[in-house]
Amino acid sequence: MFSGGFYGWGMYLISLLTMGGLYAVLALGLNIQWGFTGLFNAGIAGFFAIGAYASAILTTPESPNHLGGFALPVPVGLVGSMVAAGVIAWPIGRICLRLRSDYLAIATIGIAEILRLVLKNELWLTSGSRGITDVPRPFESWPTPWWQLAYLILVALIVLALYLLIERGRRAPWGRAMRAIRENSESAAAAGKDVVSFQLEAFVLGSMIMGLGGALMTHYTKFIGATDAASGQLAAKHFQSMGLKTKVLSAPEATELAKLTETTYFGLMIAWAQEVERYCNRVNQDYAEVASFYDEIKFFPPVKYFPGVIGGHCVMPNIEILSKFDNSALLNAIKMSNQAKVALDASKKVKAEDRKEVPAGSVR
Repeated sequence: MFSGGFYGWGMYLISLLTMGGLYAVLALGLNIQWGFTGLFNAGIAGFFAIGAYASAILTTPESPNHLGGFALPVPVGLVGSMVAAGVIAWPIGRICLRLRSDYLAIATIGIAEILRLVLKNELWLTSGSRGITDVPRPFESWPTPWWQLAYLILVALIVLALYLLIERGRRAPWGRAMRAIRENSESAAAAGKDVVSFQLEAFVLGSMIMGLGGALMTHYTKFIGATDAASGQLAAKHFQSMGLKTKVLSAPEATELAKLTETTYFGLMIAWAQEVERYCNRVNQDYAEVASFYDEIKFFPPVKYFPGVIGGHCVMPNIEILSKFDNSALLNAIKMSNQAKVALDASKKVKAEDRKEVPAGSVR
């Protein structure tokens, strides 16, 4: 019993130290950006995800669900994760590094969210919310607990190597220039230092290390993708404790389909209101008066849909997404109704402008 308890505590300690090492890799990447040059990058998760997906795609076997099939060795995947994160970080840095303090943080958060949405929605590339499975893990052929211990040693060696390299860079002229920029970028520029180039170097190098951290995490868990069910249930309980209504479905696909069809329902109701408005126009009746009759129908949806143009950032885009899966006559009818409404509003606007241009008392 004692030996079993000791073994359990030992496995827990190995797992805890491994996760600590993985987060240490991310911290070292952030230290180059924030600690050296004062760049407040709040989008760490974006570069973490880039590295994770890049290494998973390079090292996994062929799959019909996502890009891949290269089945390259894990070291190649780790190098590829750093290259991918660096390549993406360079144009982002060129755009954002002229911002300062909170503004840079806001921009990097937005970029991380853009990267998340791209990785989540490009099914051909990442398999979307289903994620990439069967990512190879170093030493996984070894028996337990030796592969866990070997992976911990690997992570510890990487952390140590990164720390020594970064410390050497800090003591070099490059590091002194970075600290000068952090303390006073104007004075450093007056001293002849190319501030933007140094900041871009720090941003790219830090992002590459963050990408390496993402790759190491993916190979450790053998998966990269949507949040697991246990984490989803935990988040739901947290939001429920705050008085918010939450719902966790059994699969990511069900969640995505529910979100797509929920907004499509609103589009259907608005298109129906557009059609009623067109009937009212044909017989010279007021839409609001006709719609007031619906308030007396108990089973009618309680929301009164205004016959405006279907726009927004989700309704019509989601209808287009669903249309790619199936050439639905119902969805095509919604799009046709919305196009007719846009044309009608444009015609009314032209007529109104024509009436303004005609002088009072003139005959046209």
